[in-house]
Amino acid sequence: MDSLKLAESWLSDLVALPSVTGEEETALAWVEAKLIELGYAPQRLPLGADTLAHEAYRPFEPPSDWQRANLVVKLPGEGAPLLLNTHLDTVPAAGWEEAFTPRIVGDRLIGRGASDAKGQVVTLLLVAAALKERGLALERPLEFHFVIEEEVGGNGALALALASKDASGCVVLEPTGLSIHPSNRGALWFKYRLEGKSVHMGRIQEGVNAIEKAWLLAESLRAYWEALLEASRGYPGYEQYEVPVQVNLGTI
Repeated sequence: MDSLKLAESWLSDLVALPSVTGEEETALAWVEAKLIELGYAPQRLPLGADTLAHEAYRPFEPPSDWQRANLVVKLPGEGAPLLLNTHLDTVPAAGWEEAFTPRIVGDRLIGRGASDAKGQVVTLLLVAAALKERGLALERPLEFHFVIEEEVGGNGALALALASKDASGCVVLEPTGLSIHPSNRGALWFKYRLEGKSVHMGRIQEGVNAIEKAWLLAESLRAYWEALLEASRGYPGYEQYEVPVQVNLGTI
């Protein structure tokens, strides 16, 4: 099978496996089996106590992160390793009935995660397959990192960053239109719970309107965003971005 057909086959199989953040196990097991089939010895690395205790760690629901693991393949060489990193999880697919039924439209494969980032997962698998097929010896160590929980918090990548302090560099594979971005802001999701007091509109003076509270919160978040923008303008590595950071009120 040529590489294009192989990519289509593998990506179809992987997209068909739902792996919303927190539920990456089926996708992780599929990639693990494929790596073993190619002749590699992938390792499952749990997030670990050092990750959970780190200041950048963000709790995820359900709070059983320590039971979940990243997948790593290490190729030997001399010196500090180069890391190739991408993620297994996707955002939810509510309202998209065919999200996990991959289909080909023209020269594209359509399905949840095909672009972000199961296409990149398959790219790394194709690289791994090519290295085995050609029997190439590497000048420096190379590590493939398949991480969990990228879409919310980034705890998977945090765990492997803590475990890879001697790395010479890291290339993170994301859909960028084949552009190279030497810097990028992180992402943090959060929730606010606002409580009011429900009353009949005829006794409005006795109630508390939680929606009005949310409006005040939105205004304060806007001010926070403007302060972040001002602080980030001209920051080394971010000069190319018109809006270097974003604060978004997504759902009420």
